Amino acid sequence: MELYEVKNGLERARLLLNELFVSIDIEGLKREIEGLTVQTLDEHFWNNQEQAKKIYNQLLKDFSDDIIIDAIVSDYEELESYSFDLLITLIKDERNYHYSFILISPFRLDKQKRAIHEKIYEIQQSKKKELIFNNFDQYFHKDLFFTLENVSREETIQIVCDQMRTLGFVSSSFKEYVFEREKASSTSFGNIAIPHSVHMDAFQTKIGIVMSKKGIIWGNNNVNVVLVIAINKLDKQIFLTINESILSLFENQDILNIMKNTKNLLEFKDIVLHYL
Repeated sequence: MELYEVKNGLERARLLLNELFVSIDIEGLKREIEGLTVQTLDEHFWNNQEQAKKIYNQLLKDFSDDIIIDAIVSDYEELESYSFDLLITLIKDERNYHYSFILISPFRLDKQKRAIHEKIYEIQQSKKKELIFNNFDQYFHKDLFFTLENVSREETIQIVCDQMRTLGFVSSSFKEYVFEREKASSTSFGNIAIPHSVHMDAFQTKIGIVMSKKGIIWGNNNVNVVLVIAINKLDKQIFLTINESILSLFENQDILNIMKNTKNLLEFKDIVLHYL
């Protein structure tokens, strides 16, 4: 399969998952999850209200989807009273190195957009990796990892859903809801399938994993990876970020080939954390 087909399929998979969040302001949640609290520091610059307003508005205009400007401070001592992710500063000072920071010039801001975006992206990726590392064991379970061959789509769904029910993560109606969703349209895209219920009523949010070297016929596709998703509505915000990050790994065909050969959850976890 060509790489562009995988990317196209995963983009459709992301759109499919958005069904689960139709009542949520997705972009708002993304900003809340990924938003970076920013401190802007300059010893004298902000005393000039006109200059201060100009650079403040420019930062909001260019980066409002990715950052929240938490405060504007005039000295380093003030920073100690804040918790933040990124320091945007106009001062060249060795104390900057106590923080994650970027040094900018107020008169060349347009030419520094790329550098600022790169720094923001770097921090976002670090925060996502930390989020997954801290929550992986909460949303995945060793007894919800399967390696299956020579099974049908229906058998795969039944095996995972029954195990989720046995472990007490979902109700008896969860499997029915998953089959109902699957009948509406296939949840497979390229080499991956993401069967799920349209209801966020799981007792606990869990992701069941199925790996198949030969593949499982799923609609018009032969899938090697199946992620059965059960969501509790209380976890919808954090789950969105975790799931987006894991789905992004499957855009790389080499990683996908490694993934489908994993034999247990520990191997899967190691790959996820390594390649994020």
